[in-house]
Amino acid sequence: MQQKINNHDRFKSITQQLYELWADKNTRYQDSFTQTLNKYGLVAALTRIEDKINRLEYLFRGCKDGSIDPGIRWTLYDTINDTINYLIMTKMWLETLWEHNWKEIKSKILWESCSKV
Repeated sequence: MQQKINNHDRFKSITQQLYELWADKNTRYQDSFTQTLNKYGLVAALTRIEDKINRLEYLFRGCKDGSIDPGIRWTLYDTINDTINYLIMTKMWLETLWEHNWKEIKSKILWESCSKV
């Protein structure tokens, strides 16, 4: 008989998987997301996150009657994981900005990017 996993353990397991995914991709791609944010500002994060949301909407449209093809299920989970990690990386980037000279940075990077959205 399989023991039911509680939500605390499930949350911990999922966040550990997200961390491992982030660590692997961040190493392979040499922190390219942060580099892109530093170059283009917050709009770069919003663009990537919106791309993932658009993919989720497309995948959800293919899930009729609650049934999900196993191939679609993997893609759906992968896209959800990527979206969550993009949100976390965006939060990390913003926290780094806030730790530095916010007044100087906000006009240069953050607010100019937001005005382009």
